[in-house]
Parts: sequence; C-alpha cells; structure tokens
Amino acid sequence: MRTSTLLTGLASLAASSLAFTVNGPSASSYWVQFSTNTISWSTGSGDPPVVTLQIVNSNRNLLNGVFSIAEYVKASLESYTVTNVTLLVGDGYQVQMVNSINATQVYASSGTFSVKDATTTPAPVASTSNGSGNGSGNGSGTTAGTNGNSGSMTSNATTATGARTLGSGAGNSTAGTNAKSSATMSSPAMGLLTVSLAAMGFVSL
Repeated sequence: MRTSTLLTGLASLAASSLAFTVNGPSASSYWVQFSTNTISWSTGSGDPPVVTLQIVNSNRNLLNGVFSIAEYVKASLESYTVTNVTLLVGDGYQVQMVNSINATQVYASSGTFSVKDATTTPAPVASTSNGSGNGSGNGSGTTAGTNGNSGSMTSNATTATGARTLGSGAGNSTAGTNAKSSATMSSPAMGLLTVSLAAMGFVSL
C-alpha cells in the first residue's frame, strides 16, 4: 500500500513538471459535429516524445467513459486533425494528453469546450501576417531604382564631357581654316603692292 502511494505521488510530481499546454479546443474554439476539427498544444524541452489524445466529459449522458482519439502521437507535431467527430452535441468536453503506456497519468487537459450542431459555422482561426516579406521586397525595389538613377547621371556626365571635347576640336578646326584663308588673301595684296612700287621707280621687277 505504501509503495503504491509512493509511485502515485512520483507520477503526479512528474506530470506537474511537464510543460504540455492544450491550446485548443477551448471555450471560444468549439468543435462541430461530423466535421474536421483540430487539437493543438505546445510543448517544452522535458516533455515525452509521444502522447495519447483522448476526450472526457463529466456528463455521462453525453459521454460514458473515455473517448480515445489517437495513441502514440508525436508531441513535436503540436497539432492533430480529427475527422468526422461523432461526439454528441453538448457542453463540458475536455481533451486530455496522457501517457501512452499508462493512461492514468494525465500530462495536460484543455479547458471545457462545446460540440455544436453540424450546421454550425466552424470557429474562426487567426491568420498569420506576411508584412515582413512585403517590406523586404519594397526595400529592394527602392535600392534598384536609386542605382538606376545613379547610372543615368554617370552616363549623362560622360556625354557632356565628350560634347565639350568635340566642341573644342571644332573650334580648333575653324581657327585653322580662318588662318589659311587669311594667308591666301594676303598673297595677291603683296603682289599688287610690288607692281605699284615698280611703276613708281622705287623697285625693279
């Protein structure tokens, strides 16, 4: 008798040190009869690798005894989908996570929840935000646009420099042409001056 009491105490102590928490179903997250429903939970580093999932209800008119859902479920999954729930419509149900070898050792229990009629809309499920992905995408687009503008500015600067170089060359070419024209025009003028001086007797041809 003393040994049995000691073992029971040790089992209770071990169960109390576990971190299993049943997140759903709950009072605000009911089940719908003949539909697919989900059991979800969270775990800790010291929790057993497998558990058995079962449902109980203190109202014997709704559930007489334990209703087994699944055995040796991997605790790391943290959720289990139950298809075609045949439980009677009513309140006061609870999900229990128990030892797969010793079903009397209950690791964790859910709060009481209800099973609704099959025509009931399923309980809402919270959605996950993806704002992080959008923020990253917009940032990349802005960076690319900035780089593109910088490239355009560099190209324009190079083109402007080239234009100045071409302009300088054109100026030199024009100056050279003007110089040649001046030289060509000055030769006949010198000849005419020489003839005039010869006619006046100052120089001989």
